[in-house]
Amino acid sequence: MTVYFMGTEVQDFPYNSVPTGMWNNTDTWRFYTANVRSTCYLPSGAAETNYFETGSFSATEFWTHAVMHIDYIAGTGTNYFMGFCAGGTVRIGIRFGSGGFTLHYWSGSAWVSFASVAMTSEGLFRFDVYIKVGSPGQVRLYINNIPVASSTVIDTSFGGAVSAFNTVRFCPVGVTTNAITHVSEVIVADWNTIGAKVVSRAPNGAGSWNEWTGSGYLAVDEVNLASDFLLSGTANQRFSASFADFPAPGTGESIEGVKIAAAAIRDAGGPQNLNFFSRIGGTDHDFSDQSVPAVQLTSTPNSQFLAINPATAAPWVLADLNAAEFGVRSRS
Repeated sequence: MTVYFMGTEVQDFPYNSVPTGMWNNTDTWRFYTANVRSTCYLPSGAAETNYFETGSFSATEFWTHAVMHIDYIAGTGTNYFMGFCAGGTVRIGIRFGSGGFTLHYWSGSAWVSFASVAMTSEGLFRFDVYIKVGSPGQVRLYINNIPVASSTVIDTSFGGAVSAFNTVRFCPVGVTTNAITHVSEVIVADWNTIGAKVVSRAPNGAGSWNEWTGSGYLAVDEVNLASDFLLSGTANQRFSASFADFPAPGTGESIEGVKIAAAAIRDAGGPQNLNFFSRIGGTDHDFSDQSVPAVQLTSTPNSQFLAINPATAAPWVLADLNAAEFGVRSRS
C-alpha cells in the first residue's frame, strides 16, 4: 500500500503552494483535538490564486481523505474547495454552497455538475473521495464515512487527455469575507481511506542526541513557525527528540505508517544534506540522505515515511512507536 501524501499543518505542504495569509489555526472546534494540534486556515479568495496543494504523485486510482471545517457562508460558494489535478489543471472539483455539496468536472471551458448532496449546515466534516481514471471512470464522495454522491459513468480520462492525476488542491469555498476553509488530517493513498486519521505529535522533550546548536526541542515545537531554529555547521551531527504518547488504536484500527518531517534550509557552506533517523531500543536507524533546499519557499518540506518499524521489519505497534525517538542528522 502506498501513501502519496500525508499532512495536517501548513508546514507539511509544499511551500510554493502556500498562499499569503495561510496559517495554523488552533480553534478547537475546527479540528479533532484528539488527533492533531491545529488546522490549516485558508482565507477567502479566488480558487485560482488562493489555494494550496499536496506534493506531486501519479495515480490512476486513488483516495483522498481530509477533515474540514467550513465557516459560515451565505449563498452559493463560488469556488470548488477540493480540486483534483491532472497535468496542472483541476479536472474534478467539489463545491459547497447553501444547498450542499456538488461534484463538478471541467469541460475545458466551464464547470459542469454531475452529482450533488444536500447539506443544511456548515461545520466540521470528514471527506473521503475515490477517483478512478477510465472511460467510464468513477468518482465517489463520502461525508463522515457515508457515501453521499457518485458517478460510475463519468469519463475521467477526459477524452484520453488524462492518464493519471497528480495533485490534490484545497481552496476556500468562495471570495466573500466569511468563505474560509480549515483543512487537517490529509491523506492521499492507493487504499481505502474511509475511517483513516492522521495523529500528529510535536517534540515535547529532549532526546538522546543534541549536537545541533540552539535550544534543543524548544526550537522546533511551535505550531506556527517562529524565529528560533537549530543549526548544524558540521556534518554528521545528530538531533533527536521525544514525543507525547500516541493514543491506542481503536477496534479494527492499525498504524499504517509513520511520517517524520522537518522544515530545513542550507547556506553556502557546511552540510548540504540531511537524513532522518529513528532511535529504538538505544539503536539509531538511519534513512537515506536527502537534499536540503537553499531557499525554503521554493521547495517541499523534507520528510521520511516509515511504512514499517525499522527495528523489527514489521508493522508498527503502539508500544514501539511510543518508546521511539525521532531525529535528523546533518550530512555533507
